[in-house]
Formats: sequence, structure tokens, C-alpha cells
Amino acid sequence: MFKKWSSFLVSKYGISIQEARGLILLVSILLVLIGIQRYLVHKNTSETLAYTLENFGNETLPESEKSEFQNYNKQNFKDFNKENNARPYVLFNFNPNTASAEDFKKLGLPPFVHKIVSNYITKGGKIKYKEDFKKIYGVKPEKFDELQAYITLPSKADVPKYSIEENLAANADDKPLPVKTIPQKYIPIVNTFQAFDLNTADTSDLVKLKGIGAVLALRIINFRDKLGGFYNVDQVAKTYNLPPEVMPEIKAKTFIKKPVNKIKINFSTNLSHIYLKPNSLGNRIINYRNQHGPFKNIEDLKNVVGVTDEMLQNLEPYLDFSN
Repeated sequence: MFKKWSSFLVSKYGISIQEARGLILLVSILLVLIGIQRYLVHKNTSETLAYTLENFGNETLPESEKSEFQNYNKQNFKDFNKENNARPYVLFNFNPNTASAEDFKKLGLPPFVHKIVSNYITKGGKIKYKEDFKKIYGVKPEKFDELQAYITLPSKADVPKYSIEENLAANADDKPLPVKTIPQKYIPIVNTFQAFDLNTADTSDLVKLKGIGAVLALRIINFRDKLGGFYNVDQVAKTYNLPPEVMPEIKAKTFIKKPVNKIKINFSTNLSHIYLKPNSLGNRIINYRNQHGPFKNIEDLKNVVGVTDEMLQNLEPYLDFSN
């Protein structure tokens, strides 16, 4: 076969027999190297998955689903990385044992990572240490390094080898204590979330609240801007499609310090506000002011046809009656 190919190259391209043999040898070496590289990639992928499944129990995934994750390191995983790198994500404190699929998505993790963890926990397992999360298939080393500070689990190095009870028992029996006689109490990571002002918050602040994604955060800010700012946290509940269950989270972790933008009603020439409906009502108020003089207080506005008590109650914090 070697002589046949050498003769073919000599007759086809007019090269010498030595050059033909050298070219065939070079191509052969390249093919061998490519084969070795593919074998190592396949071996590494299989070992990583096997290690993950072994560490998280044989019943972590049904046999029918294992192939899904075995094949995920191919084109699907590349497509996910390409999409995930383009999609913004946020970092926040989380416990892998209790975090939802949406939390994993916000953190920039592949969707199947939550499925692996969820199946493991359903079978009675529990992730005890930060380092265990690194063993999960799909959590790349660089991603783990980025998330490590936000995982609310202890590191193995932080947990004492000997408990207080073990040391007391050793003393009671007059046994020599181990070298580490003073166990260090593990102090869990405390959520250092800082409450923020609703009137100065941007979308990156709002998405830190449980139940609020990027779309809902943008709606809240748009509603706030149309109002001229919130004067009461309860106003946020009027945001379009805001789930009622999100309000306790908002009330607990936000406040209002920056004042709202006021409308100088005695000087305004184009009066409009989200609480003034219909839009023509603003012109009617201006016409009334031009005919009867400046408004002194909120009571004067009741004389304008179409202005209701409910409207004035909502609008009053936004009005400035100075002349």
C-alpha cells in the first residue's frame, strides 16, 4: 500500500520518490495524532460523567436520561456556551440544595445542572460542601471559581475535624486529645444583601430580589419614571403583571429616600401625568387656572370638571402649588 501511494504521487504530481514517501509519512503522523486527541476528549468526558454519577449516587439519573448528559459535551454544550456567554447573568448568594432552576439560569449555569442536583436531592442526597458543587457535570472550573464566594455552604477546610462532644469524651476517659483540641466553630456565610432606594435603583438592583427577572425589573423602572418616582412602596404593586407574592420581598429589601419629581402646577403649560386621565384633563386644568388664577392647594383642583377625589389623592404628592 505504501509503495502504491508513493507511485501514485510520483506519477500524479511529478515529485521524487523520497518526497512522496515523506509526504505520506507526515499525513500518517497527523492522522494518528488526531485519533489520539479524539480518544482523550472522549475518555475525559466519559470519566467526568462517571465520576459525577458515582459521587451523587447510582440512582441520580434514570438510565434513559444518562445518555442525554453523556452527549451534552458535543454540539449541544457548545451551543449552550455560545448562547450563555452572550446572555447576561447575575451573581447572588445561593444554596445548591434549595436553589430553583430559575436561580441556576440567572447564575449562568446550564439547565441540566439543576436537573442533576434536583434528582440527587430527590433521592435523599445533600450537597454538604462548596467543593462538592465543583464535581457536578457541567460546572466548569472557571465557573465554580466565580460562584464559590456566593455558595452558602462551608468549605471542607472550615469544618473542624473534632466536635466538642468528641473532645469532652476524650477528656472523660483520660485519653490523649488529638492534635487539634480546640474545634473552631463554623460561621455560615451571612447574606450581606443591602437594601436599596427604589427611586434610584436600576435593573441590576431589582433582579437581586427573589421573583424579579430582567423583564419585570424594566417594567418597574418604566412605571416609576412615568410617575416621576415612588412616594410609597405600595405603588410598585400597580406595575403591569407584577405577581402579588413579590411585594413582601420588595417591602422587606427596599426603601424610598429620594423624593418624587414635583409638577409646578401654577407654571406648567403642558400638564400630563399617569394619574391624570383622560389626557385632555391636563388642558382643562390649565384653562381653569388661566381663568380663575393660580391654585392655592389641592382643594382648588376639585372645582375642575372631571377631577375626582381618588385622582387627587394619588396625584397630591406630585404637585407643587408654589407661585
